[in-house]
Amino acid sequence: MKISLLGKGRVGTALSKHFKKMDIPFTHCRNAELGKKSGVVFIAVSDDAVCDLMYRIRKSNPGIYMVHFSASAKFDDERTFLFHPYSSISEDTDISKIIFTFWGKENKEIVSLLEKSGFHFVKTGTSPSIFYHISAVISGNFTQYLLLAARELLQKEGFSRIDSEKLLKQLVTSSINNISKYGLQGITGPAARGDLSVIEKETAALMTVDRELAEIFSNINRSIRKAVQNDHLFK
Repeated sequence: MKISLLGKGRVGTALSKHFKKMDIPFTHCRNAELGKKSGVVFIAVSDDAVCDLMYRIRKSNPGIYMVHFSASAKFDDERTFLFHPYSSISEDTDISKIIFTFWGKENKEIVSLLEKSGFHFVKTGTSPSIFYHISAVISGNFTQYLLLAARELLQKEGFSRIDSEKLLKQLVTSSINNISKYGLQGITGPAARGDLSVIEKETAALMTVDRELAEIFSNINRSIRKAVQNDHLFK
């Protein structure tokens, strides 16, 4: 099956490198060229642009298969598939080492193409709910922001960037291991222990640095305390 690739951002560049590494023939193309293409097009464009682009491609080329990467995009079509990287992607990411989730109607031809192309993925349903993308935002983007904030606070204390990152990786790894093994009971820290006076003092200190971060700090600690007390996350 002929492969076309649309998009030269982070995901598009990582895909291009992957296809070249795997010696898989593909063609970089422009929107206007897709009306005459056959096979499958991998669409690696922004979330804001992807739905409108897919509608235009489908209108001009009803037979082409489309594979996109935007979990927030809704496009129900028997020849369109979501191939979502549940991972942070950069242009240098070796995407043969990450796990994707595959969404869409059953199609052995597309599944076989993806497998032969060296991708690793989990086959799921036809279309994710909004909570799937929310889970990715919380676990990915929120984690990135909070870790950067934590690193900056450590550096304000005089730690080097290298030492800060070593400490953060150690704490994050041990924290993930604990919740994987013990669930909510694996959460440590002042909220889990009920040290409310500590949280109040630290929230007040953060207010002098960044009010929004202080509010996040307070709200998440409140949610942690409630979850640990009730032994579940959501109502």
